[in-house]
Amino acid sequence: MGLLFFSYLFVAVFVFDVFCLKFYTGRAYALLANIALVSGVASFFLSLSLTAVLYGKMNIQAFLFKIALIFFTHASYLFSDMAYQLPYFKKNKRFFLCNTTIHLFGILIIIFGMGPFKWNVLVSFKFYQNYLFSSVSGIVLYAALFFLIIPCVTFATLVKKAFMMKSIAYRQQLLFLAGAVALGFITWVIILFLFAVFPWVFVFFPLGGVFIVLFSQWAFASTGIVSFKEVVFALSRFVLCTVGFSCTAGYISVFWVHRFSTLDMQFVFGFFIVYALFALRDYAFDACSVFFGEIADSGQKLAAELQALDYTAKPAQVLRTFMDTLRMRIACRGLTFLLADEAGVFKTVYSDFEEMATHEMEHQSLQYFFNQDVLMIRKSDPVIDHARQAIRTDILHFFDITHAQMIVLIRKAQKLIGCLCFGMKNNGVEYSNHDQHVLEKLYSHFVLVSYYLQNIAKQDVVITVDKELKMSHQIIESIQRKRDFIQDASVEVDSIAYSAHQLGGDFVDFIKLSEKRYLLVIGDVSGKGLAASMSMVILKSVLSTFLRGLCLEETAVFTTFIEKINRFIKDNLPCGTFFAGVFCILDLATHTLYYANCGIPLMSMYVASYKNVVEIQGEGRVLGFVKDVMPFLRVRKVQLGQGDVVVFSTDGMVEVQNLQRERFGNERVDRILQESHGLPVSQITRTIYARLCEFMARDMQDDVTVLAIKCLGPR
Repeated sequence: MGLLFFSYLFVAVFVFDVFCLKFYTGRAYALLANIALVSGVASFFLSLSLTAVLYGKMNIQAFLFKIALIFFTHASYLFSDMAYQLPYFKKNKRFFLCNTTIHLFGILIIIFGMGPFKWNVLVSFKFYQNYLFSSVSGIVLYAALFFLIIPCVTFATLVKKAFMMKSIAYRQQLLFLAGAVALGFITWVIILFLFAVFPWVFVFFPLGGVFIVLFSQWAFASTGIVSFKEVVFALSRFVLCTVGFSCTAGYISVFWVHRFSTLDMQFVFGFFIVYALFALRDYAFDACSVFFGEIADSGQKLAAELQALDYTAKPAQVLRTFMDTLRMRIACRGLTFLLADEAGVFKTVYSDFEEMATHEMEHQSLQYFFNQDVLMIRKSDPVIDHARQAIRTDILHFFDITHAQMIVLIRKAQKLIGCLCFGMKNNGVEYSNHDQHVLEKLYSHFVLVSYYLQNIAKQDVVITVDKELKMSHQIIESIQRKRDFIQDASVEVDSIAYSAHQLGGDFVDFIKLSEKRYLLVIGDVSGKGLAASMSMVILKSVLSTFLRGLCLEETAVFTTFIEKINRFIKDNLPCGTFFAGVFCILDLATHTLYYANCGIPLMSMYVASYKNVVEIQGEGRVLGFVKDVMPFLRVRKVQLGQGDVVVFSTDGMVEVQNLQRERFGNERVDRILQESHGLPVSQITRTIYARLCEFMARDMQDDVTVLAIKCLGPR
């Protein structure tokens, strides 16, 4: 019965894979889905044949077994045909005739050379066969042809075509497919070797097909270029830090158990040995990272140089230094920088290829880039991604005219404002996954330079930046002022924001979701100065990007949106960047406030019906601290009545101390709200700030941001 379980398990795997492949678009996935479907049917008939034998239904067993082999032969035909057509899907009549003839011959072997098989407790399975030639039986001939010869020929064909490809992307894809065939071939060789001794292993023949289909699917889905250094680094780390550590730990454990017979000694000394092994493992990992330094920290020097960029210099010099630094550290032959103006026309502000072209936003490739929820696109992506076949020519043309192999898409809210195009690398290879990872870490610098250049272009004059980066402050302040202000007779909304050091990480944003629904965000990005400000600007810009296509009517969608923000902070902003704030949805139709606390320290509400102030923030986890924040997210709601006031504030308000080291605290804010709740909301926020200044009696040491909402009731 255990054999039946595995037999039907293979059927389930093929069926599930067919279902998964239906979600992909492209001819390659359609062909692979057909192969998986036919393989699943073959496995199903093989399972029925095995079931018939085990239950004594010998009259139909032979028929079912032959049907299973015929379907397997058809799957072999489909895969051979697909392998020959790749990557351009060009058919060849001679190959078609040859492939058809070979597989028809295989069907004849099945019909005339295969007999039934029987089950016996003493001898396990016994297969009956006919000899087609003097010394060659049908089973031997079929196994040699379809489990050995055809896989080897297919493997050789894929490898030959791979090394004839000029495109590294196609070459990698074909080599991955060849690896899938090799894995299936090795599986079948092992099964054939065991079959001579243990006939029951024939049940596992579909396993080779499972490996081929699944790894082929992975090959088609892999659009990134894997560099040789990445492979060497990964293998070295695996051997040193996983295999070596495991073998050493196992050997020492065995020795220790035999050396000490008492449980106490085994535990005490075993604990110290395990601790020492972990320390040794960490050292080996660090040594491996240092040895392959270009993989481990190649982006750190570049990030440091971009961080030290002098924005007080002339704009032309800033741009030249920025591009020269990128070209040298990324080791590419040239760069092109496209920046959008107010009309949406992309103009070349810098090019190493002496081409200063302009591109309309209506250009099909730019529209395609705008609609992609990605930060960068490699030239190899549309080449091997079959979902992009419809506009592949237009996209590749855009890559050609910009001499680009990698394009970084720079966004501002829902707008695409720039394209940073990286040319061919100096060594002639394509950009790898590691290169993309390095550029993703530098994305904040690309955004900063884009904002800087856009501000210069709008003013049409050269603006000098002083040592305090006043220009950056103006840019960031103008970005903060761009929000969808709430204009409704039933509520008043006001906010104030004061930065202690001209540039800070506090911000407030309102985004209109519909006529009666708004997303409100207030928070504090960790850090000080320019770094915190740029992280704030980037975070503010991605809010609208992540909102596209989402309907925040449901709690699950709301938390998913916040989870995407958390992952962006964790993966793309500088290490150690956190966001402490709150996300709110204000429903003006029902006067309901939905909110998720993400570490904001103060949320106080004056309830007019009780004439009292209550704190409603609850518990919350800051974003960017853990990768999976979902378990900590809680969406709460409050119903706003006439005269109710809700006040939010960042930690700069509640944690500030005066000269006597007294904290301003939540209690003082609550008392001020109790006293001033009858005032207009703009006076409430300014009263709170004025009381804070009186309490401090000195300059602010931290940024202060306050948001207040007052419900006036239906009008």
